[in-house]
Amino acid sequence: ADGLAGLKVANAVNTGNTSSGISLEIINRIDGTFNISGPGTNTGNTIGAVGDYGDDATTDFAFAHPSATNGQWKIGGLNPAKQYSIKFWGTRSVADTRVIEIKRNDETTWLSYDGGNNSNFNQAAVFSFTGQTEMIFDIRVPAGSSFGYISVVDINIGEPACVPVNPTISIVA
Repeated sequence: ADGLAGLKVANAVNTGNTSSGISLEIINRIDGTFNISGPGTNTGNTIGAVGDYGDDATTDFAFAHPSATNGQWKIGGLNPAKQYSIKFWGTRSVADTRVIEIKRNDETTWLSYDGGNNSNFNQAAVFSFTGQTEMIFDIRVPAGSSFGYISVVDINIGEPACVPVNPTISIVA
């Protein structure tokens, strides 16, 4: 509904229509000083369906502005025994470049995608991890881009991959 600070989703429902316990909280707005009286969201895209998401998922978007120097979103309610893949994808029906950069708050590497007329669901920022109960993401727009967009936050939950362990055996007389 909006990109203002606060809890936006509590106990999200998964594709099986059961509660997941996952939440989305906006810690700091990503639209910076651009229209601070506005909601930080907009609508009107004409991209259409992408991935598993229909037209209604790509019509609306949260927008990021270069003036946002401390934009942060938090995904909470995670099970540390599970593996998560979180994909940020966005689009806006425009002809120019609209890059957004996102990184895990506990890392230094920024991932980015161009949301200008983005109809490719694989053109996104994807993060995979285990062992966390929450994850904070820093979000910004790099110099040279006027805005960035998030239309979908896609969360996949799985079992962590098993890592084979070859124990060292020593026999001491």
